[in-house]
Amino acid sequence: MRIVWCLTLVLGASLAWAGDFSEYRLRAVQEDGASSCMLDGVELHAVEVPPKEEGWEPEIYFWFETDPENMSCAKGQNPSVHVFSADLKPVLSVWLTEEDRYCRELYFNPGATRVVMETGTSAVGQYVLRDVPSGDSLFEYFGQGECFWLGPHRFVFTRYDDSPRGMPVEADGRFSVEVYDPAGPGAFSVKAATSLSDYTLKDVEGDEIVIEEQYVDTPEDWKDLEKIKTREIRVPVPAAG
Repeated sequence: MRIVWCLTLVLGASLAWAGDFSEYRLRAVQEDGASSCMLDGVELHAVEVPPKEEGWEPEIYFWFETDPENMSCAKGQNPSVHVFSADLKPVLSVWLTEEDRYCRELYFNPGATRVVMETGTSAVGQYVLRDVPSGDSLFEYFGQGECFWLGPHRFVFTRYDDSPRGMPVEADGRFSVEVYDPAGPGAFSVKAATSLSDYTLKDVEGDEIVIEEQYVDTPEDWKDLEKIKTREIRVPVPAAG
């Protein structure tokens, strides 16, 4: 039995392709009948990964990574990610690079006309906004954690800046919370990192963005994890455009 990544509906109800996909997330479930399929004459196999949650039933989409030499890490040929409808008709196909060789999460907008793809194997991921179904890249950033759609066109996310602080962690840098708005200035900060503070997106609740702030008294305190303090803050969702 292979463990297949599939998109499941958090609320448990089935939606058509044109429905609201804001509640969809990737979950790992066990599924006997969808361990492989054919696309353009190439057999695609499901990636074997530990389940993130138990008890989820497959809904709407399956996705697969392909790599003839190693199913979880590219060696030689670049792997690819393919999204399928419930009857295994191709919806989106994206070939990954050696640098972002593992797809960790997909975030569809309401209506499923755009998707943010999180890739990479390090503590900091590469996020690419893509058109569906062409797969064309529209916007890219390095960041961490989930992004949340604010409607069909805008989303909020955590951006990573590799300017070091001297922290004894892999992702030693600065984190800011930004909104991507193609009808406005593009990406802009709602809480920007400073020499004494970092900001990480946690959730969107109604018209508020929930953020975790990490802060210190002096820049030297970043080197000592015990001196880093945290608190929750909330900022209003900015107006569109």
